Amino acid sequence: DLFFVAAVLLSSARRVFDVLVRVQYGSAHELRSAAVLEGSAPAKDSLRLMPSFGEGSWTMLPRLGKDRDSDWVVFCEPGTRLRWDLMEEHLKGQDPAVSFVGNALVDEALLIIHHFDDSKIAYPVLASGFAVRTAVLADLAASIAVTPPEQGFHIDPAHEFAKLLRERLDVRMANSDVFCVSVGPACASHFVSLDGWRVDFGSRQVSSRNIVVAVKSTSGHHHSRVPILQSTWMLDLPSTSEVIVMSDKREALGGGLVTVDLGVNTNRGHCGKMLELLKHLIRQYPERPYYVVGDDDTLWNTTRLVEILISYDPNDALYLGERYGYGHGKHFYDYLTTGSGMVLSWTALTRLGRCIKRQECQCPADDSPDDMAVGRWFRSLGVPALHEAGFHQRRPGDYHPDALAVDGPAVSFHGVFQPRPSGEPDAEAVYARYLASPTVRDEL
Repeated sequence: DLFFVAAVLLSSARRVFDVLVRVQYGSAHELRSAAVLEGSAPAKDSLRLMPSFGEGSWTMLPRLGKDRDSDWVVFCEPGTRLRWDLMEEHLKGQDPAVSFVGNALVDEALLIIHHFDDSKIAYPVLASGFAVRTAVLADLAASIAVTPPEQGFHIDPAHEFAKLLRERLDVRMANSDVFCVSVGPACASHFVSLDGWRVDFGSRQVSSRNIVVAVKSTSGHHHSRVPILQSTWMLDLPSTSEVIVMSDKREALGGGLVTVDLGVNTNRGHCGKMLELLKHLIRQYPERPYYVVGDDDTLWNTTRLVEILISYDPNDALYLGERYGYGHGKHFYDYLTTGSGMVLSWTALTRLGRCIKRQECQCPADDSPDDMAVGRWFRSLGVPALHEAGFHQRRPGDYHPDALAVDGPAVSFHGVFQPRPSGEPDAEAVYARYLASPTVRDEL
């Protein structure tokens, strides 16, 4: 990941705010980040991009305290659009007691992605942008330097950043209507979907007919979960598509589907099974553009998946899905949650295969967490974990509905067979409501 700091060089006078844009490698992400400023923004020749590299940069913590030439820092996504004059006026007029402002969300229920935090803290919609006083960021950086955060999981940087500000400095977020998702006359910011910036790199090479979809399963789920997968997202794929159910037992199922016995099974972690799965793909399904790996409780929108994949170059070493992180500082690493599904290009898969053959990419134990192990392997190979918002490690009810709406069309949801609160949709209903193509949804 990269952070690009958009610093406007108007004069030697102290600026009201600088802009920090979270952006990652990938054509569409990079292209749209250059268009953050709209309206009465300064001329392009007064705008510079300063790349900053750091472990866990997407969490925003490595940037703290490095921007000192303005009163505020406005954090943006590549799709955030700023009206410079309105944002400047808004921040100039802020009460001195307000140090953290944006489009605020508050969880209506305890969410697993927020570690079941019950404090009801306000946290920002990243797509709308948010602003923090530079002095507060410096204070937070100093606090972290003295007492680093615990080595834990990073899932939602917006919530975790707001929680850290509250716990360390007792700074709470103020809501402001000028930080918007949709464009409006009073909006100092709004969000533009990534789709308008996607470039067609792979439509001649990539379709649902030539990607391989691997489902990680176990024999105990062959007759409970797999039939539901066959009656939902597998029906969206052409009959020539290659879908493989990787399990611990070879068994002929309905529709001509025969499971593959990988020879290993565990009750948790599944690293040993993932290792054998990846080796099987390399041996038996070489030179496909992309390999999609998910669990037997992962549901897919295969149409949306292909739309996203053609916007990436299949010749790149691609490791794509929903990004989480673990650790802090030098010990931080990214990984993609395998429940939400991960996509590997043939280039990435073969690079990993060579690492496995050298016995440098191995599981600590068969029941070690597979997604974290794969993340460490790719980190050692210099392959970045690329985040796409449509991949979801949890069910729809495990996200704030407004945050889910900003993510755009869903690619996947995971954990759909787990016990669910009353009123939440079952697996078939999740597929019908969130993942089915419009034609299929009308039929359902």
